[in-house]
Amino acid sequence: MICTRYKIIAVLMLFIFKINLYAYIDGIKIEIVEAPKYGTVHIPLVDKHININTDMFRLGYMQAGSSTKKLIKDNEFYVVTLQDKYSKGKINAIVKGKYMKRRPYNVGILTQSAFLLSKKFLGANYDKTALENRLNEIAKKVIEDKGFILDNKHEIDYTDILLYTNGSKVLYKPYKEYVIPLENKIKNNNFTYEEAYSFVYDKREKKNLKKTEKEKVKKVVPLYRLVRFLHIPKNTKVGTEIETLEQLRKGSAKVDYFEIIEPSIPFRIKNDGTLVVSLNLTKQQYSFEAIARTKDGDSNKISFTIIIDELRDSKFYK
Repeated sequence: MICTRYKIIAVLMLFIFKINLYAYIDGIKIEIVEAPKYGTVHIPLVDKHININTDMFRLGYMQAGSSTKKLIKDNEFYVVTLQDKYSKGKINAIVKGKYMKRRPYNVGILTQSAFLLSKKFLGANYDKTALENRLNEIAKKVIEDKGFILDNKHEIDYTDILLYTNGSKVLYKPYKEYVIPLENKIKNNNFTYEEAYSFVYDKREKKNLKKTEKEKVKKVVPLYRLVRFLHIPKNTKVGTEIETLEQLRKGSAKVDYFEIIEPSIPFRIKNDGTLVVSLNLTKQQYSFEAIARTKDGDSNKISFTIIIDELRDSKFYK
């Protein structure tokens, strides 16, 4: 969850940004502060700009570069803050040092909500245990109630929040309808604690599908979870089975085959929904869509994001 040392690669959301300490060019400002020092008068651990023609919500995944890693303590929490030149407001993420050094993470509406709801445990009132408990509580509430898809199968905690982009595909209706308006509130610096609380904890009434659409889903085509976000080690061998797709509704006909809608992807999907590595892994991340073909029609599109981890074992770390 990387780039050539001392460089920043910035191309849309599918690239990973390595934050190094000693560059300063106009663009999005990035600041990293130790959680116990947040809000106090001091020099930030990292304070720099990157040159990219996008706003802070489209920056994509970030990971500490080599110079920053030397400054970060594994078991300490840090506040990462982004601000672009078009916005009055900022977005924040609270990230533990060892996660920041080993995996890419995303800063967005989810991390900003968690930041506002956990801010009282930072700075002069820093309470590491209370902070971690609050972040994990928020993650469980968001994922269980609002439809975020889990990264493989492990106990839900705050690191799951750090995996998700601001794309609407990771939210069930009607929550995805609130993403853009809330982003605009953050940009204008008027996203409040109360709005963050409502976004995380309140349940909203789901809109029903039209009857014909509902019948089509139930009686004709299979239905799968919309998003799969996975991590696999870099040295995963060709032929390795990664997971079997979860089928939410079976449909009226068996799956003839799965089609991956993207050329040159080193994965294939067996007819039973098992995702398999089919070629050597050469990139840091793969994003693609797939559908199941049946005689009665096609399934929904399933969006995959697979991040290739540096570790040379299969253990998932926090």
